[in-house]
Amino acid sequence: MSGPKSVVVEYEDSTRREIAFSKLGQQAQIELASLGLCESPSPEQQRAHLLLQWKDGWKEIVAVDERATELLRYYTIERMEEVGRVSLEVTGSAPELLLI
Repeated sequence: MSGPKSVVVEYEDSTRREIAFSKLGQQAQIELASLGLCESPSPEQQRAHLLLQWKDGWKEIVAVDERATELLRYYTIERMEEVGRVSLEVTGSAPELLLI
């Protein structure tokens, strides 16, 4: 899952000001999260991980949205390289797709 990129303030005369979300202070980020405009930036928030073990024994760990509840399906598309796709059930929204 990706975090907020920027904050935009639009005035009545249609002028706009934009700032990178990462440039906001911790308190401003927390206040925006409390308004429901983004997820909480708290450092104690843990990311969920998915452990994949391939046929040859190779293991890989991939960070996933912490709302993921179940593995829906995995498939590989073969082209010049092999690209894996993992689909995860996510509570309260559409499934998440990861490229591996």
